[in-house]
Amino acid sequence: MILVTGGSGLTGSHLLLELSRKKEPLRALKRNSSDTFWIRRIFDYYEPEKGRKLFSRIEWVDGDITDPDSLTGAFRDVTTVYHTAGYVSFDPGEHKRLLKINVEGTRHMAELSLEHGVKHFCHVSSVAALGKHHQEDKLWVAETDYRKMKKEKSSYGFSKLLGELEVWQAMEEGLRAVIVNPVIILGPGNPDRGSVRLFKTMQKGLPFYPSGSNGFVDVRDVVRIMVLLTERDISGERFVIGAENLSYRQVLSWIAQGFGRKAPSLRTGKGLMTLAAMTDRVISRLAGKPHLLTLETARTSSTQIFYNHEKIRSTLGYEFIPVKEAIDNAVGFFLSLTDYAGLRR
Repeated sequence: MILVTGGSGLTGSHLLLELSRKKEPLRALKRNSSDTFWIRRIFDYYEPEKGRKLFSRIEWVDGDITDPDSLTGAFRDVTTVYHTAGYVSFDPGEHKRLLKINVEGTRHMAELSLEHGVKHFCHVSSVAALGKHHQEDKLWVAETDYRKMKKEKSSYGFSKLLGELEVWQAMEEGLRAVIVNPVIILGPGNPDRGSVRLFKTMQKGLPFYPSGSNGFVDVRDVVRIMVLLTERDISGERFVIGAENLSYRQVLSWIAQGFGRKAPSLRTGKGLMTLAAMTDRVISRLAGKPHLLTLETARTSSTQIFYNHEKIRSTLGYEFIPVKEAIDNAVGFFLSLTDYAGLRR
């Protein structure tokens, strides 16, 4: 039996689709408040004829990774765990929630996996948990770069680092586990969550683009690599998962063009992004909503960051889907949602 956490997220939903095509029994953990609307849409998009049948193969169980007592039944007969559940926020005010979900939740999953004799554990971390180094006047990130725990600027990155340490501790106690650190993941999903919001924003039209660059990868590559690493019983390693290093301008332009919009043409530097983040913080507090643009995201979106993808390529001999193709795939998904008014508000 395979157990997947975070099945309603971008990575989790695509992982469920990938695993549902196999013969092994599949179980997914969800909170009582979670629904499966977007998961069903993703299944139908990729498998118009078999989507419902594949979706029916999933055994859903209610549970919360922050409440270990609610997870006991989920681990019955489980041999493999894919832990994709996590909370993403760059708002300093979310520090406690980030630690609760990304650290305590991961600890519970790792400890229960040890207790129930799980044979392999795949943990989805983030490149935010990694440090950086300078090479040829560029800022690079690789698996061997460790984030410094002092003067932490990113509560999210700090929580993902501590979550990784929980998995490493479980490995010391005998758990066979592998860690993946994806860059910015692109693909179909809930347009109000995570990186998928880029598509909703660009569908409406946006004239500005940040001056930085980052790594990008198709969600289908992420889940296929997770499955390959697990099936090959690779343990005690972590891998940066990324296809290409690209400027935000290029990526946002491709998304805009896919929706028939003008490509963004006004460059925003670090100063303007910081001012926008401070303004967004005030407006969000008055409205009682989480702010979308923080000082952390303003800083990173104005930085040129490059990711080394060679370890995963050489380990698996893997060839990635081009980022342009990943964007076209996601745009196609949203254009197919003719009944979803939220994209056209």
